[in-house]
Amino acid sequence: MRMWLPNEHKYARFSLKTRSKSTAIDKDKSHYCALKVMEKQGKSYFSITTKIGVEMFLEYRKKEIGTHIVAGRYTTISNHLNR
Repeated sequence: MRMWLPNEHKYARFSLKTRSKSTAIDKDKSHYCALKVMEKQGKSYFSITTKIGVEMFLEYRKKEIGTHIVAGRYTTISNHLNR
């Protein structure tokens, strides 16, 4: 089964692992409900991408300039991660 997730601009794909039509319909309904609940709670089906993770880390390190690291060290970290 696959279902379009508009917030993530991707399809959620998973196998129902059955040949029985009635079992497949039941599993499909349960997966659909679980995905809708996650969507309403604001949770993501997929994990974050590396690019987003790097951006989050750089924002975190930028806050530490002056207290834990110097500006030059932040620039070095930024340059290495943005290659």
